[in-house]
Amino acid sequence: MIKTSGGELISIPINSYEDVVIARQQVRTKMEEMGYTLIDQSMTVAAVSELARNIVIHAGRGTMSASCEERGTKRGITCVFEDAGPGIDDLEKILQKKSGAGMSVELGLSGSRNLSDEFSVKSSIGKGTTVSITKWLRIVPLH
Repeated sequence: MIKTSGGELISIPINSYEDVVIARQQVRTKMEEMGYTLIDQSMTVAAVSELARNIVIHAGRGTMSASCEERGTKRGITCVFEDAGPGIDDLEKILQKKSGAGMSVELGLSGSRNLSDEFSVKSSIGKGTTVSITKWLRIVPLH
């Protein structure tokens, strides 16, 4: 389990596509409660979906934890995806992949990184992968 300054909000085992849907729903609900815009919710949920899906496809099982993050005056949500799968062989190459003509619609790690304010990934062959994303709450002025 991940603990941050704001405490744990969600911990979900990721073992099936149904769990991917549950992770998406839970993160969206928490983000809505925290006051995120619909756009930021949608961007983060897309990244959550892809990262949880990667666990199902490549590791078979893992976990997603989401916590409230506070750093100075910033407040946000951090989601951590952990598995004990095969690990990522060529992480730098995977992170450089981009969607384009003839490529899958999937976001992949690089797409998830682009949808997040902060992104980190650690992977060891034969030991698994941990990916962390953070989305900071933006204050939108009223018009």
